[in-house]
Amino acid sequence: EQALFCYYDAFLTSVEPKTYKEALTQSCWIEAMQKEFNEFERLEVWELVPRPDQVMVITLKWIYKFKLDEL
Repeated sequence: EQALFCYYDAFLTSVEPKTYKEALTQSCWIEAMQKEFNEFERLEVWELVPRPDQVMVITLKWIYKFKLDEL
């Protein structure tokens, strides 16, 4: 029961950032983003390339959510 209380308390006191700028103010989110990039590179599913002229570039959006099954 104590562990459940601690889990509940941690959940209520932590705030998921709404923007990239907000995420950059918290070391835990910076670390999480770095892990994501590392996984992209490890799996070879992402590569930085020069931007071609006159081509629309696809943007990305970070979604910040706690994975409750991993807490």
